[in-house]
Amino acid sequence: MRYESIVIKSYRVSVDISLIEDFTKWAECVLKDAGYGKITGKDAIYQYFNIQKRLLPRMPRTIFYSKEFLYPKEYELALKEFETKIRMGEDLTPFMSDKIRNSAYDDLLLNDWGIYHFHLSRRFRDDGFVGRSQYQIFAFVTDAAFYMIQTYDHSDENLYCKQEMVRILRDNWPEITEKTHLQGVTELTEKITDSDYKVLRHEHISTLVELGENEVYWGMGGGYASNGYSISALRQADYTVRSLDAFQALIIDNVEAIGMAINKEAGEDLHYRRMGLRFLWLDSFDMITVCDCVSGMVIQIDGKKGRIRVCKGNEVFDKI
Repeated sequence: MRYESIVIKSYRVSVDISLIEDFTKWAECVLKDAGYGKITGKDAIYQYFNIQKRLLPRMPRTIFYSKEFLYPKEYELALKEFETKIRMGEDLTPFMSDKIRNSAYDDLLLNDWGIYHFHLSRRFRDDGFVGRSQYQIFAFVTDAAFYMIQTYDHSDENLYCKQEMVRILRDNWPEITEKTHLQGVTELTEKITDSDYKVLRHEHISTLVELGENEVYWGMGGGYASNGYSISALRQADYTVRSLDAFQALIIDNVEAIGMAINKEAGEDLHYRRMGLRFLWLDSFDMITVCDCVSGMVIQIDGKKGRIRVCKGNEVFDKI
């Protein structure tokens, strides 16, 4: 009887990886390049999502007007020009508050009710923003639509706390407010005026809007924390950190398989592979793309489907 010996090849992999640190540095660079100065650490992650919430991506939008929408006739040309920019998908940042340049600024109206405000003017300043105007447009904005709520005089002392805006949204587009309609809540124990709301919001005290019996609503903007921070931005930041931590654990658990896949893709037969994985981008909260700085290979991980793809960089970057 003949016996043949089989040589079992050992395979070892070492990996250098710190996805949360990579993402933090990436957020710091994005903020710095956008002119927001030096913001470091965990605050950079929050401020990145906070600014993403405040800025509107450039994309064409369909305009819808509330039945209550009115505007001063002397501002008609300014309004028409603004509407054209909305429909063409142009940058609307110049019409926003110039405080948007300050990363620490918290837009409490946006954080609370999800409503944006824009200055209605044709005069542009040297810094690119329109001149502050007597009238402002208030709108609820999605990627596809621009819901014109109303124009208000800037001199109104309760300008950003007019609960009428929530009522207009409810009456014209109930599908927007229904998501935050508190079922089973009949009324508030105390009636809150716009002036009361202004005081509460200034102190970062969250409250509700009552529009009638069984018509009590939470803010469509997700609300704000006791320091004024956007709760939705905080949640995005926290969820991103948890996702990155989960992706890193998934990579470490499958590091040998990833190493062998790199061997196969690179046409190599190494018994020891050293990897230096660096964050490239989050395709979604379920998918991440990283790069191995040693081999130059790109690894895409779909956490939802449990799939890991290894490919050459040009297969990914040529499609961007």
